[in-house]
Amino acid sequence: MKNVKIFSFNKIISKRNIHQLVSKFSHLYGLQINFLEINIVTSNIVLELNRNYLNHNHRTDILTFNYSENKSEIEGEIYISFEDAQANSKRFSCSLDDELKRLIVHGLLHLLGFQDNNTKQKKEMRIKEDYLLKLSEKITIIK
Repeated sequence: MKNVKIFSFNKIISKRNIHQLVSKFSHLYGLQINFLEINIVTSNIVLELNRNYLNHNHRTDILTFNYSENKSEIEGEIYISFEDAQANSKRFSCSLDDELKRLIVHGLLHLLGFQDNNTKQKKEMRIKEDYLLKLSEKITIIK
């Protein structure tokens, strides 16, 4: 996908497979991707972005910046903390690969306008994540 850029400081990440995951997602939802950047970075970078752009002084596993005003078009950036993904995978007893896929899907859902600000929204988001992860279980993010 030419409008999708993947950055990862870690060489174990398969950028090609992330492209496959995004492609599957965009086809399923009938989306046009004008611009999407997925960045798998250190927790310190995510923390700094959280402080500078959202005025939050705490760590988080993912930040999503949505620049689109149209829910059928994606324009945005996703920042995923690799260290937090590792910690989450241990905490939730899942593989790092599954956790990274979940975070990517989570960010894509945010770019579609889904929120997770309350219990009901979190439950809806989790159901959508689980469904999308089931559809893409053969795609691996870790080489």
